[in-house]
Amino acid sequence: MGLALCIAVGIVAVLTMVGVAGAVDGGSHSLQEAGPESPTAQESFDADDARLTVTVDSDGTATWTVEYWKRLDDDESEEAFASIESDVEENPEEYVDGFAESMNDTVASAADDTDREMSASGYTVSTRTESIPQEYGVLTYQFEWSGFAAVDGDRMEIGDAISGFYLDDQTRLVIGWPGEYGLVDVRPEPNETRSDSVLWRGSETTFVGDEPRVVVSTEPDDADGLDDGTVDGEDSSGIPLIPVGGGVTGVFLLFMLWWLYSRGLSDEGAEDGDTVAQDRDGTQTAAVAGGVSTGGDEASTDLSGEAIDESDSGPPSELLSNEERVVRLLEQHDGRLKQQQVVQELDWTDAKTSQVISDLREEGTVETFRIGRENVVRLPEVDGEDTI
Repeated sequence: MGLALCIAVGIVAVLTMVGVAGAVDGGSHSLQEAGPESPTAQESFDADDARLTVTVDSDGTATWTVEYWKRLDDDESEEAFASIESDVEENPEEYVDGFAESMNDTVASAADDTDREMSASGYTVSTRTESIPQEYGVLTYQFEWSGFAAVDGDRMEIGDAISGFYLDDQTRLVIGWPGEYGLVDVRPEPNETRSDSVLWRGSETTFVGDEPRVVVSTEPDDADGLDDGTVDGEDSSGIPLIPVGGGVTGVFLLFMLWWLYSRGLSDEGAEDGDTVAQDRDGTQTAAVAGGVSTGGDEASTDLSGEAIDESDSGPPSELLSNEERVVRLLEQHDGRLKQQQVVQELDWTDAKTSQVISDLREEGTVETFRIGRENVVRLPEVDGEDTI
């Protein structure tokens, strides 16, 4: 069994054991009842996105933080998350024990594949709420994976333990390293590069071969001098994303199908199929099955379904950052829109839209206010009362 598949199988087993079985439904992650002994057997929790951060220390040990974010926008979702909070507080071992057992097996498989000594420890589970500006419930798993990165003197190579890792559209992966290290090499090109971390969005990334691969060094001559900034301006908060823990089983079921399918592909490339590949120039290619499209940013439409003519409104959307696309959209609608309109017109998830707007608000580029239960976004120069 290949390493990547071992990781997927191990995590699926974990999710079943802790009582959260998942399915992908309409692009969201679903955590549903898994059995009578589950601490959440009477509840459901449909996560809007999953965020995984792998923070590597100089000795090669990585702290994994896996978060599942659910928008709490009605009484039902608030009550469901409150129940999960109570379960986690009262019976954390019900979540952690099975998770730890399966992940230990997964880490052992990775050690065999990389021929490197590894172990996992310090498993925890927790919950919290966040407002960015919407209210979110967050379920978090964390553990330490020793030997995760290969250390050779002043040089550290990260990623071989999860080669070919699958990210779905609602997933972001961050790999970070100590501040005294500089980036030497990274594959594939990340969506965001900082002085001490890189980030990939699953909607725009496919890891192939030995990817993800990150090489860092404390020797200045080795580092390539990448400046501290973002590639396209999104996700500047560096919030994490995906694979182990309370509920994106569907992501890993998809990964297993993809992994098994890819074993049958020739070296010349994949045949037509239900796959989504990310070209290295930043464009996305998708094969559509049964008339169902994966969605994307190739075109924008207004709420009536008519295409927006961008020929006279500056550069095409694919040349704009996500922040610039939101600003352009607001300008096309007299400077203000309900946030759900932004979601619909840009064909984004709620979580992605919230993060981009939150970043814009922190920069002072946009303002937000509420009308009833609706969030409204506007450009600061737009006059008028808080109405729409």
